[in-house]
Amino acid sequence: MAEDRIDDLIGRRLALYAYLEPLLTGRRVLEISSAVGRGAAHEQSTQYLRGLGARVVSVDRDASVQVDDRFDVVVIPEAEERSPWQPLHVQKGFKPTDSVASIFFGGWYTHAGYGPRATWQEKMRRSLAAVEQYSQPLFVMDPIVARGFVDLGFNTKEKLIAWCADNALMTAREYWDNQWIQYLMRPRAVAGVEPYASRFKAKPDEVITIFEPSEINIVVAGGETQGAWKMISGSLRATVSIDAWR
Repeated sequence: MAEDRIDDLIGRRLALYAYLEPLLTGRRVLEISSAVGRGAAHEQSTQYLRGLGARVVSVDRDASVQVDDRFDVVVIPEAEERSPWQPLHVQKGFKPTDSVASIFFGGWYTHAGYGPRATWQEKMRRSLAAVEQYSQPLFVMDPIVARGFVDLGFNTKEKLIAWCADNALMTAREYWDNQWIQYLMRPRAVAGVEPYASRFKAKPDEVITIFEPSEINIVVAGGETQGAWKMISGSLRATVSIDAWR
């Protein structure tokens, strides 16, 4: 299996993101965000994934967050030592030294920004309002951006995530007027599962929140060449230890 070889090829802790690219008829794609850095292991993992037939965009550990929207595979080293926040796998309950794979599903939208600038709140609100509401956002941001948010009082990821959840807003009419929301979420709402049941009861013009804090994730990546961030469609499906693969 491909998963059995990834840790051997990379050799260090990683977070593994799996996407379904809707323009490629059910084709699974992989985005790897890791602490691998540069060098032979990084190149080997990239070449191996290309060998599986995937288009690979490697985002260098020292590069800015400039991810091509037309990817099959993106390799993004997570900048743990440069981040002011906990890395993703530690947030999910693992030790800093653990090797962990996190599986995401999505890939339907990408939004980009810089800063945080004076109008960052307006920018974030516009981006959050422009998502496909059935697919939760994964933020990938340069350490410059993360430290900028710390300076604004967001000294933990959880505080910024809570702000995003409070400001991801849409009218109930627009929220439910989406074929995948109807297909995936309406049965849960009818069955009384929250928060979908409350959203379903809302009046058409009532403004509702469309994501729970637990559905939003942030990964810090990049080499501090510019303060850039991207918001990518990606709902977390699983986070598992891969130390047993070694």
